[in-house]
Amino acid sequence: MSDAYPQPRRRRSRWWIPAIAVVVVIAVAAAMVWLSSRGHKDGETSAPQASQQTSTPASQPGMATTGGGGNVTSDFWGRRVVVPSNPDGDVLEQHPVDPANACDKSSYARVPGDLQAQRTHTMSTLWSSTDGPTGITESIPSGYSHTPQGAALAGWNYFSLFNVGGEIGYSSARNFFGFSEEEKRELESIPGGPDKEITRDRTKMVAPAAVKYLSCHDDQVVVQYFLPVPDMNTGEADRPRYALLQLPVKWVGGHWELNMDKNTNTGGNMVDSIDGEAVQWDY
Repeated sequence: MSDAYPQPRRRRSRWWIPAIAVVVVIAVAAAMVWLSSRGHKDGETSAPQASQQTSTPASQPGMATTGGGGNVTSDFWGRRVVVPSNPDGDVLEQHPVDPANACDKSSYARVPGDLQAQRTHTMSTLWSSTDGPTGITESIPSGYSHTPQGAALAGWNYFSLFNVGGEIGYSSARNFFGFSEEEKRELESIPGGPDKEITRDRTKMVAPAAVKYLSCHDDQVVVQYFLPVPDMNTGEADRPRYALLQLPVKWVGGHWELNMDKNTNTGGNMVDSIDGEAVQWDY
């Protein structure tokens, strides 16, 4: 892991260092407070839906771009982040993988092809040429492979954009959080939910450095994300610690959606290094 990040010792002012780490914790906590307010009713499951319609499907010639049509910047750790020409993100030309036997542990080591971070609505969302996203649904990257890699991409993009709030957060929750039709109608009245009028700058919330598949089945994958953060106690940033985020992602009606309720364990612990069973995602 020592060669994955720049080696020179780096320090930041004390107010900035904690902000990077704390924003991750706050984001997870806010989501869980909201979810504990709703939770599915006993015996209720989200209604099956048709595959999400996308506004920029990669299957149509000329609709997909190669990404990076805008500018390029970097995150706190020096990782490349594309600022796309489309504020919702630039879909990469797709070369789909075979989803057969995707849950074999031998398949876990595969990293999505041409993986890149794009800054969409201040958030570092993740895009690939093999596992999606293949389009955009109401400003949310959508359309992912039926593989653990596709589930990991979907889970991160849905959850992270929910934390932007405003219309973006509302769209992510409405379309990809597994709500029943009744809950969707009541979405705006749920305490702690996304306020359409208030958005948050999530530039400091970095994308995961690695993922670990805690379980993998045809209908659900539980993904653990390793989010690199500076040491809050010392202010040193020569190498990261990792905040753990755990998300269950469910396959419903031909697409992935988050499968979270008040009983979901999202993790939140800090660790000093990436687990040996996790797969590092470089971009």
